[in-house]
Amino acid sequence: MFESLEKFESRDLKYRFLEDVDKSFFVSLYSNPEVMRYICRPFSQEEAEELFEDKISERAKDEKKRYIWFVENAIEPLGFVGLTKVDSLWEIGAVLSLPSIGKGYGTKIMSDLLTNVFDHYPLQKVLGTIPARNIPCQKSVLKLGFEYAGNTKDQHNQIWYLERAKFKKMISVNNAIKL
Repeated sequence: MFESLEKFESRDLKYRFLEDVDKSFFVSLYSNPEVMRYICRPFSQEEAEELFEDKISERAKDEKKRYIWFVENAIEPLGFVGLTKVDSLWEIGAVLSLPSIGKGYGTKIMSDLLTNVFDHYPLQKVLGTIPARNIPCQKSVLKLGFEYAGNTKDQHNQIWYLERAKFKKMISVNNAIKL
């Protein structure tokens, strides 16, 4: 569905689909306890490698249900952002490198991707599932216009929704998210 967004750039950042060359960076993020502290338990090296292979194998499927972009600035890789099909909606998520955390990149990266998605595709709403303990991510999605919809049954995660019109209004008022 999002093939036209295989590569794109914003003012400060570059995005491209996940590639085989990203494996060591991917594994280093998903197995790092500090990076994963607000997301889930860190993966073992082997688990992170298997997860990467699963995500890479998604590229070959005709009906893709997951898209992942590698994100970098002019100096260093920053992390990954993705969209995953959940029932009839697309869910956004991101994992950032330790040096990128707490610098506004999460908000900027999600804003860039959502701007491109809403500009080029007829999506009307996206979903975010955020661990209840991930206060930094909750603050980011609020800046983008997401609305809290409740907790999952186990109370460990929060469900957030963003409607296209609200995002477009937030972006026009804020004139794009800046770092």
